[in-house]
Amino acid sequence: MTMSSDRVLLDYPPESLDAVFRPQSMAVIGATPKPGTIGRQILHNLIDYEFVGPIFPVNPRHSVIHSIKCYPTVLDIPDPVTLAYIIVPRDAVLDTIDQCAAKGVKGVVVI
Repeated sequence: MTMSSDRVLLDYPPESLDAVFRPQSMAVIGATPKPGTIGRQILHNLIDYEFVGPIFPVNPRHSVIHSIKCYPTVLDIPDPVTLAYIIVPRDAVLDTIDQCAAKGVKGVVVI
């Protein structure tokens, strides 16, 4: 850690943010087929803008969303997940982050 006037600068290697800015795979926790929702729009944008890598929708109420296999929880995804978008009700956020940590997800974005 480096002190600079009144700012604290953390000495993280640049690759430590690769999970957020250059993810290899993404989970959309709270994905849904319902039009007009954030969970649908994020999933749609990843597909529409041709994210290069696996995309994993997560929602226990659906088996397929946007023609992609959907998983009940992030822990059920058989492959590694680099970044997870979390779009769940406020009361479920901490449990979802705990599941992401248990899965080994490197970065999360909470919406």
